[in-house]
Amino acid sequence: MTSQPGFTQWLLASVLERLRLDAGMTCGDAAMAIGVARQTVSRWEAGLHRIPASAVKNLCEVYGATTEETNELYSMTLRPKDSIGNVWERARQNRTWRAIIVAESLARHIYNVEPLYVPGLLQTPEYWWHLNITSPDPKAASENGFAFRRERQRTVFQRSEPPLMTFLVGEPAMRYMLSLEGVSESQTARLRAANRYGNVDIRVFSHPVESAFAVFESGSRVRGTFVCVDQIDGTRYTDNREAVASHMRMYRHLVADAVPLDQYLIQRQS
Repeated sequence: MTSQPGFTQWLLASVLERLRLDAGMTCGDAAMAIGVARQTVSRWEAGLHRIPASAVKNLCEVYGATTEETNELYSMTLRPKDSIGNVWERARQNRTWRAIIVAESLARHIYNVEPLYVPGLLQTPEYWWHLNITSPDPKAASENGFAFRRERQRTVFQRSEPPLMTFLVGEPAMRYMLSLEGVSESQTARLRAANRYGNVDIRVFSHPVESAFAVFESGSRVRGTFVCVDQIDGTRYTDNREAVASHMRMYRHLVADAVPLDQYLIQRQS
């Protein structure tokens, strides 16, 4: 029996809870219907225990889910057989990073707001090396960390249908990057190259924002839209509609006044 990835487990639990509530059932009702303890359903929905594939099918039937919804939820219980699973194993990263990989691999649209750093999907080895220069073993930290980022970039940018991505990079982050000797030239080239993709739009904003976040639209009625917020004590994910709407309002506010990358770089040179 294999464990589901951290984020997929959370996502599956979240969707099943929503289906239960839409069906007007309690955890006790659901547990009785499929022959398990109420605490078992509660732990599944909290993301504490792996949900067996058979239980997912049974719950979908009880909740009145469509065949399409049932098949999509059932697929979340299976161990990934593509490169995404291999990325996790090779990178040996914690659940937060694994969650980011899954989020990016599911999305059709990604809206990024990063005030202090160049986003990971756009970073170069030189930039990542500089960010790790003060670590006890900067060479190992840089090589291991960027190997993982390279896999992330490949997973997203080389998809047959890559997501539409908007990167809003804070002006302080751009100013810092452009000031780094041995980093500025390669990182600027990387940003310009990525910005030429038809599905990528990189802009620079100047409004003060305290934390980075990304909104992911999966294009799926089951998976829906969710937000990932970087905080001091870790990364938080939620599909709460109010939280998602709040971050989308912030994104729209920032993008309205953001300057296109090429225009910003020209202004910096003048």
